[in-house]
Amino acid sequence: IQISEHSYSLTHKWKSNVLTNFNKSTTIKTSTLAFMNDILWIANSREDLDQIIHIADSFYQLNFTKMNWEKSVLLTKRNDNDNTFTCNIN
Repeated sequence: IQISEHSYSLTHKWKSNVLTNFNKSTTIKTSTLAFMNDILWIANSREDLDQIIHIADSFYQLNFTKMNWEKSVLLTKRNDNDNTFTCNIN
């Protein structure tokens, strides 16, 4: 990745001493940059949702990213009065 032409470079420059004109800098190269704000997954069944979550979790692990499951919300449309729903994450 460090020598690949298919990567992004992020460089930061700063004055190491405000009394002099000496500058320092650092550069990081990466092949993946991502920011995901809102994700909506729609499934017809709990099994389908489990499969979608499994695929997404595999993608996150492959790219060294994480999903903040504590900020996630699950909405369901059910015809019965049972308010319990189990969904396996990880």
